[in-house]
Amino acid sequence: MALPRRRTHDDHDLPELPPLGDDDVDPGLDVGSDLDAPLDDTSSLDDSAADELTVDELDAPADAVADDAAGPDETVDDTDEIDADDRGAWTNDESREPDDGSEIDEVGELVADDQGLEGPDGEAPDELDALPPLDDDPEGDRYVGEGHDELPDLAAFALASRAGAAVRVVLGGPSSLVAAVAGIAVGRDRVFAVGDALASLALSALDDADALFEAVDGVAVDALFSSVLEDASGALWIGALSGDVWRNARSSDAWRRVATLDEGRAAGAVLLAREGGRVWALTALGTLHTADDGARFDATLAREHVRSLAVDARGGVLAVLSGRRREPLRASSDGGRAWSTLTLPDDVAVRCAARASDVCVVACLAGPGYVSVDGGATWAAWPLLAGATALAVIEADDGDARVFFAPHDEGTDRATLATARVGVRGEPVSACTLVDLSAAIAHGDDDEPSRRVDRVVALDRAGRHLALLTARGVVVLVSLPA
Repeated sequence: MALPRRRTHDDHDLPELPPLGDDDVDPGLDVGSDLDAPLDDTSSLDDSAADELTVDELDAPADAVADDAAGPDETVDDTDEIDADDRGAWTNDESREPDDGSEIDEVGELVADDQGLEGPDGEAPDELDALPPLDDDPEGDRYVGEGHDELPDLAAFALASRAGAAVRVVLGGPSSLVAAVAGIAVGRDRVFAVGDALASLALSALDDADALFEAVDGVAVDALFSSVLEDASGALWIGALSGDVWRNARSSDAWRRVATLDEGRAAGAVLLAREGGRVWALTALGTLHTADDGARFDATLAREHVRSLAVDARGGVLAVLSGRRREPLRASSDGGRAWSTLTLPDDVAVRCAARASDVCVVACLAGPGYVSVDGGATWAAWPLLAGATALAVIEADDGDARVFFAPHDEGTDRATLATARVGVRGEPVSACTLVDLSAAIAHGDDDEPSRRVDRVVALDRAGRHLALLTARGVVVLVSLPA
């Protein structure tokens, strides 16, 4: 019994398959390879027809059927016998047909119409020429900050430089008196630094290029220090990584532990600050404490997590709360007994703050910073503070306030120290760069930031001398011309 002739699917505009049966077909062709399904399944035939179906009744020669049964590895010879002009019809792959160029122009016109490149008047819009270039880093493996011709610099990096600043690294490093400085503070006549030891430098020697920090004797405290301060009476205070606070009333006295904050629950580093005759302590757990008698610390701002602290030595404290909010600041002028809430123009996360009298300055984790000249009632945006990791503000006796800030680019580890005077409405005036820290501080061997500044401390009321504490525990002394 011969198989019926296969349908050619003319209704679907598909290429016509070669005829089967008694049509004129080259007997060397393997027609079995074109069947959609193998002939082994005879479930669609009745029993009598299936019994009569034999290979001998196929119109193709027996050796062709045998070749097809052997598998695809033995079909190469058969395909070589197909005429090149007929391959497109056999495989439905027009790309294998000879290219006479007749189809290309037609396809090009269809693509242009389908992609909508023409406007309603039939002309391509001019805006297409102004489109930005495609991202040249599709894999996303270029480190953020590389290629500043494509990624804009922080605004402070474009400021004009003020010449004449003297810069030198005075503390920190493997061979230094304090290997890694964790805290720095200015006292009545000396600047103090702590880490694995306590050291000091006389303020009168700041202009001496050869002056070095000296060890403070008599510190019989077996702990790593995180902060230091000198109070109004001349007593020294040290905060330890253990959460303990130590005090020494006079250099001849023994150091006395006056508090263990957070009940010793791994409080971590303790940051100390002085406001008049009051001492403030901020722990790594975000709890805030204050003491005014040198003997007992009381907690304040309960149920709040404090990120950082800004204290004006002449009165007033500014607490920065963690998280993203429009009210991230709390201010107090009575030692923490009462707090007021300060509202910023935007919903931001504040990184750090500084305060001097009614001038308040904040730097944010992203975007610009803000400056207020009325104690936080109104704010002026400072794009120059974008990327700033440390702040200091000083106010002269005539009310003139100046902000010092240290922007840092995490991608390139580029850092600088800049300054600007605060205008009458809070705007920046006469902004300039003081020091390019990329040239002053060597870059580390690993990917950790080494030039980022974590503290800016003004060492005098005029702002001529500043101490910078970097993330690597290095103290950089900056002296400006008079």
